[in-house]
Amino acid sequence: MAVLARRNFQRSGVLALEYQIVPEEFFAWCATNGQENNSTARGEYVSERLSAVHNGEV
Repeated sequence: MAVLARRNFQRSGVLALEYQIVPEEFFAWCATNGQENNSTARGEYVSERLSAVHNGEV
């Protein structure tokens, strides 16, 4: 499903990057941020992680 979504974004001209979630890090992030493990939380987590990489924070 994520692969198909990424392809659709790329076809429409959106830069879509793949990010591999490390489960232990994601679960810790969920606990810290009071989030459940669901698609919304995964999207927020990946967005934060990619922003951190882009801004040189990682």
